[in-house]
Amino acid sequence: MPKIPSRLGGFIVKHCGDYFRTVRKLDAPGPRPRTRPNSVDAPGATPSRHRPDAPSGRTPQQQQWDDGLTRRPDGRTTHRNDPPGTYRDRNGRLHDDKGPFTKDPNPRPSSDKPIDHRAQRGSPEKHTVSDDTWNSNVSKREDLQGANTSARQEYDEISRELGVSDISPSDARKMTPEEARSRGLTDDQYQDLRGAAETEGAASQRLRNHSEDMGHQATQDVMRRRGEEPIPSSGRGSGRFDEMSISRDAQGNPTSLNIYEAKGGDSPLGARDTPHGRAQQGSPEYLSDVMQRDPDLRDFLQRNPDIAEGLASGKINVHYSEVRAHPSRDVTITPFQ
Repeated sequence: MPKIPSRLGGFIVKHCGDYFRTVRKLDAPGPRPRTRPNSVDAPGATPSRHRPDAPSGRTPQQQQWDDGLTRRPDGRTTHRNDPPGTYRDRNGRLHDDKGPFTKDPNPRPSSDKPIDHRAQRGSPEKHTVSDDTWNSNVSKREDLQGANTSARQEYDEISRELGVSDISPSDARKMTPEEARSRGLTDDQYQDLRGAAETEGAASQRLRNHSEDMGHQATQDVMRRRGEEPIPSSGRGSGRFDEMSISRDAQGNPTSLNIYEAKGGDSPLGARDTPHGRAQQGSPEYLSDVMQRDPDLRDFLQRNPDIAEGLASGKINVHYSEVRAHPSRDVTITPFQ
């Protein structure tokens, strides 16, 4: 495994060194107060939940757009830039005053926040999974993909027949009976559309869950084949790394902390707000933020203060990679730089 790139290593030592030196002095694992501000705050700032000007979760463009909303005397909501004779429902979608949806020349800006720090990838390396259950899991994913495709085709067919092909499955799942009637649907037609949308959503979720599990299976196989010691995980979710391990030399001395983003299928890299701006998975800014939040890493370092000290001083390297289980059955390992 290559030595940690200077861009990544220098950033981690600079921004996580104090955390590593602090966490190694905590003599027992378990929940601890945060040793740093909330990720949306600048270093040293009062945590956002205590500030009157705490971020609302909206982008500046969304906030500016929302400021243009007003309530008419009849109780309906409209935007100052909307065409005359229209109103907006509770989901922000535009209707004409008779009820049906109408073309929206002034949609609310996307909720996607711009990413300030993006991952830089190295050259991918192919990996062959040796786990006996891998081939059966690949076949299961193919079956789930087929079921998902069929469910979407059925939804598309029903929505076309009902004249509402502009409504996506996710929007159909949120649609109320009143909104359906405004589109000219009977209650039975609404139930047919809603049922097809629910079926599509369930099929899509099963595929995502299985693909995610395959990403973890592939990553665990990579760690095993490389002779790494897995760091126990207590769960998945925000503020946690997918998989972590420790590498040791022939004398048993720790040489590197290995952090993996386990990806299945075509799932994209995520992002989070950090003190340095919005950072994509794979970037030094994302890595340093989650390193100071992951409870499993914290507990591991509390039990292994020598590793915490080695990370603080830079004597122990940090390797950060993506392991992806592709729909084509291939698995690749791509280092972040």
